[in-house]
Formats: sequence, structure tokens, C-alpha cells
Amino acid sequence: MLVETPLPAVPESVGLDWTWVAIGGAVAWIACALLCFVNGLLQGRSKGRWLLLSLLMGPLGLIVSLFPPRQEKAAGLSNPPKKYEDEDFFKRTPPFAFEIRELKHKGRLEEAADLLQILLEEVERKARRLGRPPPVWYYEQLASVYRKQGKSGKADKVLARKQRFS
Repeated sequence: MLVETPLPAVPESVGLDWTWVAIGGAVAWIACALLCFVNGLLQGRSKGRWLLLSLLMGPLGLIVSLFPPRQEKAAGLSNPPKKYEDEDFFKRTPPFAFEIRELKHKGRLEEAADLLQILLEEVERKARRLGRPPPVWYYEQLASVYRKQGKSGKADKVLARKQRFS
């Protein structure tokens, strides 16, 4: 006589639970996106674009963020150098105004003073050649940097130099 033995009960969901796989994948994607975003910010890349790129690309964005920034960003300059004409130095926003503002904001006053000194000498030379007064912006910025450095004597000399040229 043949006795039938009952088979053990099989649970309904024997395979993987795909909801946990999806949640784990989403968490990993967001973690990679956050790492990518922070790495991009540390390299001086644009916040908005880099956030969008890191969220869209996730792990691939993390790999892209490991590449070094362009050379002018690494040098501390936001804009690549360009050639300026004589008239550019007499415009409302003079050449290197943005770079000088960045240097002052970052507290790199010595570099800002050096750059302004070079620009001031060049502007005075161009002003003599063109027969017009140099813009006061260069004098005021250099005097401002000297005051921030605690060199008020040098600031006064720069402003006196402006008076001689006017």
C-alpha cells in the first residue's frame, strides 16, 4: 500500500523581493550622486549644473567628478585670459575686475595688490600715450587693498598719485 506523504508547504515568495532591490539601488544612486556633487563643489564647478548632472548620472557622475578641473580653474582664475585693447582699460568694467574681486574676497590681498600695481602702471602708460586721464577705479581698488592690509601710508601715496595724474 502506497502512503502519500504531504509535501512541506512552500512559501509564496521564494525569489527575490524586488522592492528591496529597487530601494537599495535608489539609495546607492543617491549616495553616488551626493559624493559626485560634493566632489564637484570642491573642485569649483557650477552648483546648479553639477547638482543636475550628479542626480542624473549617479555612479557615472561620480567617475566624471574625479577628473581634475580645467587649468584656469586650478590656477584660481574663473575666466581664461584674453587679449585686451587699449580702450578696454578705460571702460566702466575694466579688465581683470572680476579676478581682482575674487582675490579680495578670498583674502589673497597680496596677489590682488600685485595685480593692481601692474595694471595701474600699464593704465598710466596707456593714458599718457592716448592723452587722457586713467580711470580712478584702479587707484581706488589698490588703496582699498592697502587699507585692508593695514598699509594706510601706501594707500595715501596711491591716492596722491591719482591726484598728480588728474
